[in-house]
Amino acid sequence: MKEKISKIISITLIMCLLMVSNVSATQLNNVSKLNLNGLSSEEINFLKAYQRILGEFEFDKTGKLVLKLSLSEIKEKYEFTDGQISKLKEVMQFADSMGPVSQKDEPHNKNDIFCRIHFEGSKVYFTNEDIVTFLLAAAEIGPAAIYAALVGLGSTLGPVGTGIVAVVGILGMPSLATFTYQVIQAHYAGKGVYIGVEWNGFFPNIVSGVW
Repeated sequence: MKEKISKIISITLIMCLLMVSNVSATQLNNVSKLNLNGLSSEEINFLKAYQRILGEFEFDKTGKLVLKLSLSEIKEKYEFTDGQISKLKEVMQFADSMGPVSQKDEPHNKNDIFCRIHFEGSKVYFTNEDIVTFLLAAAEIGPAAIYAALVGLGSTLGPVGTGIVAVVGILGMPSLATFTYQVIQAHYAGKGVYIGVEWNGFFPNIVSGVW
């Protein structure tokens, strides 16, 4: 695990020095924040169970998110209920609909993802507590686990999930690696992290940083 973290840090350190932007709490205007109040107890329990299997995700040769184990093996090893397995199937179908993750951050035409985004220039902010609950374990594993964590949240949360879906739809490996490092950085600094989309004309760009 330490070796994986070292690789992430070494690959993304220069990128982060150029790309990370910091914002203060007073600048959080017109921003989506993580909110679990609207979730059912079943959905909350699924998210908790989902955190335990993040190490079982990986990218295949095409960049598609896949499980290392079969669903039956997941059910037995992690004691998932039938309902949680059904939800996991939905998450994997959702990930599949996003398509493979590109090896580089490529520009996307606005029309390509317009159906998946309902607000422009949006960012989703995770508090330090959110990081510990939903992202830290994934970041310590690597980009595939972080991607899986975002997919799980995006398919479960309501309006905020919509913002996450928009981000997941255009994430490339470089921005994914950068966000993975930023999660670790924010945690140890006692801060939060954000990720979102900003538009340059017809082209969306991933933005992320520590706040």
